[in-house]
Amino acid sequence: MTDITFVPNVTTIDASWLQPVNDLLNDVFDGATTKTQAANAISAVTTLTNVGTGDGDVIRNETPTGTYNLKTIKAGTGITVTNNTDDITLTSSFVSPTQTTMQVITTAGAQIWTKPAGCQYIKIEVIGAGGGAGGVAASVGEGSGGGGGGGYAVEWLDATLSVTESVFIGSGGIGGIGASNGADGTASNFVNAAFCQATGGFGGKNLGSGNGAGGNKGVGATGELLGAGTPGSPGIQGTGGGHGGSSQIGGGAPGQIASSGNGSDATFAGCGGGGARSNGGAFNGGAGADGMVIVTEYYI
Repeated sequence: MTDITFVPNVTTIDASWLQPVNDLLNDVFDGATTKTQAANAISAVTTLTNVGTGDGDVIRNETPTGTYNLKTIKAGTGITVTNNTDDITLTSSFVSPTQTTMQVITTAGAQIWTKPAGCQYIKIEVIGAGGGAGGVAASVGEGSGGGGGGGYAVEWLDATLSVTESVFIGSGGIGGIGASNGADGTASNFVNAAFCQATGGFGGKNLGSGNGAGGNKGVGATGELLGAGTPGSPGIQGTGGGHGGSSQIGGGAPGQIASSGNGSDATFAGCGGGGARSNGGAFNGGAGADGMVIVTEYYI
């Protein structure tokens, strides 16, 4: 049988036995970035104190020498930090919208957007105008290029927006008349070109004989999200005119294919005009469509 030995009562406790607990509890933080505890110190303090007001500090790590490094919880966009006596509270100020309305501005030239009552923030979508298609000379088998589609840009504005803001809607490029190129579409913007702007698509080409190149695409120039239209298709000798480029709203105008004739004008905002085809006579390219600005309004 194994003997069992009883240890006599211990009247003295070695302070080093309590050191792990002492490292965690016996320290007072006063807002400094670090606080060093003396080795093997024993204190009557058994809780960590609050570190102050405003942004909250928490323990990041403890070094082997007993130094505590702190990390700060800071406020950010839409987030407020409150350092309470016993805890740190994070509060979000963002509230989901309860209602939306929309204004669609399509008239070419300078316009004004008016802020509705109660509107807290808005989403802005800007579309540049489409390019016009090239025309064709009186040359058998000639096809002109379609106009390019306008670019696309998106921006947001919060409650700091003004009661009214300036808007400019780009004009669609006219189609080439006879043996001439189509005109470029112009840019659209909200507030100004530096804030949110999309450029217009380029005009389609007529080379006098053979195939005309399609107009290049417009692009988003300024804003948080930038996109592009598509380029116009080239004319194809013996087949017909090229199709107009598309925008974010819809597809470009079709080119003239079945027989000799003018190209089609674009229907959807920012789209390019369709190219013409000639089997002997001179014909005109289709016009590009004007740009557009869409303002979605959010209420809380």
